[in-house]
Amino acid sequence: MQELIRLAKKESPSVDAIIEKTWIQLNFKRSYVQRNFGEALVSFDERATKIFMRYEKDALVRIAKLWLEMQKANIKSRFEHILAQKGWNEFLNEASKVFC
Repeated sequence: MQELIRLAKKESPSVDAIIEKTWIQLNFKRSYVQRNFGEALVSFDERATKIFMRYEKDALVRIAKLWLEMQKANIKSRFEHILAQKGWNEFLNEASKVFC
């Protein structure tokens, strides 16, 4: 799991990169910021948050996919064991453990 977290952090941009991207997207003029500082600050914060959330969502999706890929062999082995059970009750007992 630590490896997955490390990979996600590696792919996430720095705070400086998010600030730079936000500044470019908003394309504020210096005079606008000077006259409307509060409004500009709120807009900047909202846009930076959206950018961060997009990166965070993408990272979480990648982590989930990698985790599932890592679990395939274990899950397959467990289900092979479950499917090999003799009798319906034994099968249900073992299968229910996977989902509880």
